[in-house]
Amino acid sequence: MCPLTGCFTIKEYPAWALSLVKRCDPRRPLIVQEDAHIIALNRHATAAGLEVGMTAARARSLCPSAILLLRDAVSEYCAWEYVVEQIHRITPFLESRQPVAWFDALAPEIRETASRLRACVGFAPDRTTAHLAAVWSASGRTTVIPKQKVDTFLDAFPSRLLVEAGFSEALADGLELLGCTKLGPARRLTKRQVVLAFGKEGERLHTVLHPSASKRVSTFHPAPTVRRHFELEAPCSQAGDLLPIVSQLTERAADAMKEQFAGQIRIILHLEGRSEGRSPYHGSRVLPHPTSRADTLERFALRLGAEMLGGLHQEARASRSRHTDIDRIDLILASLMTGDLVQASLFGEKLRQVTSAVGDVHRKYPNAIKRSVVRAGAHFHEDRFGLSTWGT
Repeated sequence: MCPLTGCFTIKEYPAWALSLVKRCDPRRPLIVQEDAHIIALNRHATAAGLEVGMTAARARSLCPSAILLLRDAVSEYCAWEYVVEQIHRITPFLESRQPVAWFDALAPEIRETASRLRACVGFAPDRTTAHLAAVWSASGRTTVIPKQKVDTFLDAFPSRLLVEAGFSEALADGLELLGCTKLGPARRLTKRQVVLAFGKEGERLHTVLHPSASKRVSTFHPAPTVRRHFELEAPCSQAGDLLPIVSQLTERAADAMKEQFAGQIRIILHLEGRSEGRSPYHGSRVLPHPTSRADTLERFALRLGAEMLGGLHQEARASRSRHTDIDRIDLILASLMTGDLVQASLFGEKLRQVTSAVGDVHRKYPNAIKRSVVRAGAHFHEDRFGLSTWGT
């Protein structure tokens, strides 16, 4: 049996990432704006008739109840670190390229994670077909393409879905103009024809249309983290005993970060009886904003720890068993970044907010906002500067 390569991706990733970081209401429509246009939206926004590419003003007029957020590269980075850590628990063979990851594992092992994260997973003998299989999948679902069905799958794959696989709208439009609404007719074109029609992107398309054997997925090297742990001499399960330990570990970890900022907190509770095969209990929280402040990190860590202990106690009540004691606590500060990256993100966010606000005023009061104009080569000094209507 030919080994299959897995591909893990999340559709409308900017919207998914901000929903995770900001903890938005999952039942409300959510749209993400960049440069006054919508670049991503969740399924509720799609059901409300909103589309990628429309202006933010039109989207808000069509769906006033939608949550409108500005794109944030730092939030997307922290959210993807969270995703990669979830996959890395399943397999050490992982290669990541936000928002796509290739991995070496079996389909049943990844299904629960894909369902929980509403991700799309595909399996195929090569990486490019696995990526297309993931794009083909619905959110939270897995598609497996065995070797004998690869040609059939590629022939039936809609050309328009290539956009979700990283190709441009122009390429998808060009294929449809050539009558290739599915990849079957496109696969009969020669490499020279595809390159002449679409340039460098056509060369990449040809490798997708005619996949060859891919190299095996390499071992994953996690990003640096700050980790601290505490071994309990007397295992216990009460929050009053364990949360002070979480607080102490957070303070020690924050001191070790030095000039860095943390975007994610992870806690691992090791259950008593590890020799009996009990797996640790994991918890993660992506912070709304990266921080280096010990008090802020402690507040989120205590909240996460309390939620995890509450979950353990609820599981014990559901199974009518005794509370499982904990004999070790690990606290990890992850998604580390330097201050200049955080400041760059904040500057871009403020610039987008100002531009959006000015645009709103301009639409409500046309020609009311002016901008300065410098006229090069003016004969008189007072003619060098003038005012023009904003947006012209």
